[in-house]
Amino acid sequence: MNYLAMFISGRINAYKDDLLPMLLMFSQQPNLEIHLFCSLNSERDEYCMEAERILSPWLKDIYYEKYEIPKECYKENNHYTEFRIFYNSLSCFYNDKKAYSMIMEYSKKNNIDYNIICKFRPDIHLGQRLIFPTLS
Repeated sequence: MNYLAMFISGRINAYKDDLLPMLLMFSQQPNLEIHLFCSLNSERDEYCMEAERILSPWLKDIYYEKYEIPKECYKENNHYTEFRIFYNSLSCFYNDKKAYSMIMEYSKKNNIDYNIICKFRPDIHLGQRLIFPTLS
């Protein structure tokens, strides 16, 4: 068996349109088990709970935290555009690190060596079937 760890960081928007079909497509790949990990910059609301239910066949761990910039990184007179870019970058890196840590913890706890670890955006449409010939 081959294992793919996929992580999403930040937001889970549009998961039904793009992420779910992609997971269903990958699930048809023989000898491939997909594990999904999410570190989200949000509160756990109804939309997120629905996503958890729908993605449950693949979802191994999910973490919610509304990201706040550390005080030492914040400047009072930041221009709004610069501030948003700065905030989004820090939030992205924070959630990437959190999701990767979840993957490593799950891997160690369940004695799994992942063949592939990838970051994926839930709003990216692949447009065609992907095959991993070296994993079969």
